Amino acid sequence: MDPLTYRAAGVDIRAGDEVVRRIGPLAASTLRPEVLGGLGAFAAFCRNSPRATAASCASIAPKYIASVSA
Repeated sequence: MDPLTYRAAGVDIRAGDEVVRRIGPLAASTLRPEVLGGLGAFAAFCRNSPRATAASCASIAPKYIASVSA
């Protein structure tokens, strides 16, 4: 049996990193003042005073994570 790896499943981590590098400036151009932090891996925190909301998107399905006091 082949080892359970991303590569064995057809995932190319380097290619993914290259896509992130290329689209980073485009994604950064959409940032709004409400965004806490910068570009991240899987989630964004947005200020919706007096709370902060975290949201994530895996594949095509957006996910609501949490809303906590900021």
